[in-house]
Amino acid sequence: MTEQKNEIELIKPKESSMFPIGEEAKMISQWAKYVSNSPYYQKMGGDAAIVSIWLIAREIGMPPMTALNGGIYYVQGKIMISSQGMNALIRKKGHSIQKIVSTKELCQLKGRRKDTGDISESVFTIQQAQKAGLTGKDIWQKYPERMLFNRALSNLAKDLFPDIIGGCDIASDIEDAEVEIIQPAPAQEELSASEKEFMENLGVNEIAYLEEISTATQKSRDEVIRQAAKDPEQFKKSYEMYQVKNAG
Repeated sequence: MTEQKNEIELIKPKESSMFPIGEEAKMISQWAKYVSNSPYYQKMGGDAAIVSIWLIAREIGMPPMTALNGGIYYVQGKIMISSQGMNALIRKKGHSIQKIVSTKELCQLKGRRKDTGDISESVFTIQQAQKAGLTGKDIWQKYPERMLFNRALSNLAKDLFPDIIGGCDIASDIEDAEVEIIQPAPAQEELSASEKEFMENLGVNEIAYLEEISTATQKSRDEVIRQAAKDPEQFKKSYEMYQVKNAG
């Protein structure tokens, strides 16, 4: 029982560490590569974007897969939080947000901090949206009530809960600014039957070796597999040399 506890403590992130280190850093890097190879996540901009989202999620306390599945967006180098994600983070910390008024004309919110008792209100009206040139957009015409809520929530979060949102803007601010969101990367060609067969015949340690090559060369996992499958004998020799080096 004691050994199990020690093992858990070793992989638990240290609260004093601003950035992941050791095994945690390695784990994030490896998972980013796995995730970025999935067609669904390719639109996020590759390993670097996924790691950026993961680090922000880690910092503000959002589960990584929640962040990757729409909780956090990476757009032109800027991290944004969805309105649902921002709302959830605030409430998760025990703070409260109350809708005073929410219509197609205006949204008024009242927030209260659990720790200090501080109170703040935020109002955003359709007139403010018109003045800012927002109401001509399709999303504002279809969902004015929701967009007014998003704006009011964003302003309230910046004023009363800046420590919760980590300095991020709300995702609707991206839409309002008409920023060009990262387009999905071209889908990678699937592995051929022979390449899949090559992969299936590898042992656990050989697969781990492939992952290390991928990390060291900054190539995708599939690229490394294709290259190794072209010359299995050369890959075997390379792996054997790797084993000898590690054993020494």
